[in-house]
Amino acid sequence: MADKKLRQPIISILAHVDHGKTTLLDYIRNTNVVRKEAGGITQHIGASEIPKDVLVERCKTLLKKYNISVEIPGLLFIDTPGHEAFTLLRKRGGNLADIAILVIDINEGVKPQTKESLEILKQYKTPFIIAANKIDRISGWKSYKNEDFMSTFNKQREDVKQLFYNKVYELIGQLSEYGFNADLYFNIDDFTKTLAVVPISALTGEGVEDLLTILIGLVQKYIKNNLYIDPAGVGKGVVLEVKETKGLGKTLDVILYDGAIRKNDTLLIGNIDGVVETRIKALLKPKPLQELRASNQFDQYNLITAASGFKISAPDIDNVVAGSQFIALPEKEKKNKDLYVEELTQDVETIAFEKDVEGVIVKADALGSLEAIINMLKSKGIEIKEAGIGNVVKKDVLLAETMPEEKRVIFAFNVIADEEIKELAKSKDVKIFQSPVIYHLLEKYEEYLEEVKKKKEREILESVVYPFKMKFLEHFVFRQSKPAIIGAEVEGGIVKTKVTIMNQEGKIIGTIMGLQKMGENVSEAKQGDQIAVSIDKGVVGRNIKPGDVFYPFIPKEHYRILKENIALLNDNERNILEEIKEIMKKHDKLYDVGV
Repeated sequence: MADKKLRQPIISILAHVDHGKTTLLDYIRNTNVVRKEAGGITQHIGASEIPKDVLVERCKTLLKKYNISVEIPGLLFIDTPGHEAFTLLRKRGGNLADIAILVIDINEGVKPQTKESLEILKQYKTPFIIAANKIDRISGWKSYKNEDFMSTFNKQREDVKQLFYNKVYELIGQLSEYGFNADLYFNIDDFTKTLAVVPISALTGEGVEDLLTILIGLVQKYIKNNLYIDPAGVGKGVVLEVKETKGLGKTLDVILYDGAIRKNDTLLIGNIDGVVETRIKALLKPKPLQELRASNQFDQYNLITAASGFKISAPDIDNVVAGSQFIALPEKEKKNKDLYVEELTQDVETIAFEKDVEGVIVKADALGSLEAIINMLKSKGIEIKEAGIGNVVKKDVLLAETMPEEKRVIFAFNVIADEEIKELAKSKDVKIFQSPVIYHLLEKYEEYLEEVKKKKEREILESVVYPFKMKFLEHFVFRQSKPAIIGAEVEGGIVKTKVTIMNQEGKIIGTIMGLQKMGENVSEAKQGDQIAVSIDKGVVGRNIKPGDVFYPFIPKEHYRILKENIALLNDNERNILEEIKEIMKKHDKLYDVGV
C-alpha cells in the first residue's frame, strides 16, 4: 500500500437528549461547546479532530497496559444533534461513520432516541460501542477525576459497587431486547460477537481513557484495512450543513471521507433535484481540537485529504441540502465528469419508493433524514406517495387530501408547517405529524390508525341492526297496548330505539318506540340494564306473553356485515347472533347462505 495513506476513522457520537455526548467531546477536547448551545442541546452537526499526539498523551496508562501502539493519525468525531440520530451522515452504500459511540445515561437506560439510534446502527451495520455515562450520578459514588474506570471503581464502597452492577446489567438487559449481546468491555473475549459497554463520567473524565483506548484498539484491529485512501484521488464527501458565514456568504460544512480536495477543484453536489456544479473558492479548517460548528477561527488550505471536517466556500450553492453527497474533481479528472454525475444521480435515486400507490407524504430536513424515515416507514409496511426536502407546503396538503383516510397524513421530520398550512390541513381533514424524532412520528401515526380503525368500527356498527337479547319481566306491565310498555332486562348486546323486534319463535312483535332507565329516557341500553320498553304494535296477552325473550329482526345483509366484522362483537353478542341465526333459519333456510 505504498501509494495509500491511512486516514483517521470517522466516529459518530450519538445519544438521547441530555445523555451527555457533547459533554464527553468537550472533555476530550478540553473545550466547552455545550455551554454555547441553546439549552445545552446540540443544535447542529459538528466535527472535531483529535490528533494522534493528544490520544497518546490522554491514554498513555492504558495503552501501555494493553500493549497498544497508536497507528492511526487521529480520530475524527462527528457530534450529532440530540434531536436527530445521525441520519445526515450517509454515503453511497451505507453510513458515513466507520464506528460509533452510543452514549447512554446509566441511570436512565434506553430512551426513544436511543432506540432510534440502535435501529439506524443496525440498519447500516455500523460497528459501535456503548459509553455508559454519568457513573458519577450513582448514589454514593465518589469521583476521582480523570482516572481510568477500574482505578476509580476499586475505590468505591461495596454497596456502591453493587448499585453500579445493578444499573449496568439492567442496561445490558435492555440492549438484549433489541438483539444486542452486550457486556462490560473488560469481560469480553471476542468483540465481534459482544457489544462493549464502557462505564464513564463525561463530567469528571472517569473511564474516558478506557473509552478512547478501546476505540483505538477496535479500530486498529478490525477496520484499519478500510481506512486506506489514495491521497491523490478524487475527493468524496457529504454536506453536513449549509449556512451563512460572516465574510464568506453561503458555505458548506462538510466531511471528506475519501481521497483529497483542492482549492479550484470542480465541485459536483448530488441534490434531490439534480447535480449542482460549482468551483471551490476556499477550503477552511478549524484549528486542531476546535469544533467545526463552534469555531470562528479558520485556517485556509490549498489541499485537504480524508478524513476531515471543514468548510467549503463556493458560488451557486443556495439550493444544496444537508446530507447531499459531493465529489471534488481535479483538472485531470474533469474529462470523466459525466461518470461522476451519474454516480451522484444514482446515489440520490437510492432514496426510492413506489410513487404509484396510495400512501403518506414525507417531508424532511435533509437527504439522509429523508432516507432514514423512508426506510423505517418501509420496514413498517407503510406506503409512501411522495417524499421531499423542506417545510410542509400547500401542494403537500392538497395531495394528501386525495388519499384514503388512514393515509391522509404528512410526516414532517425536523421541518415545520406554518399556521396557514395547519389551518388548511385541518379544513381538508389531513393530519400533519411533526417531530424531530422518527419514532415519535411513528407512534403518532399508530395512534391515528387506531382512531381511524375505531371510527370505522363505529360506522359499521351504526349502519346495521345490532344483536341483543332482552327478557320480559312479567310482573312489570305499565301499559297493555297502543303502545305496550313493559319492563325488561337486557341479557346481552345493545338495545336501541326504532328497531323491529321478534320473539324466540321468530314472530315479529313490533318496533321499539322508546326506552326508559330509572325513569329517564335513554337512546340505548346494555347488558344488565333493567328498562321500560315501549313497543308500537305490542299487545300484552296477545303477542307479548310472560317469559318472552325478544331479539332484533336482523336482515340478511346486516347479518352478513356482522359476520364479516365478528371481532367487533364480544363473546356474549356472538352467541346471541348465533341464536338469532337459528331463529331466522326456521323461516328462511337460506338466511346464512354465502356468509
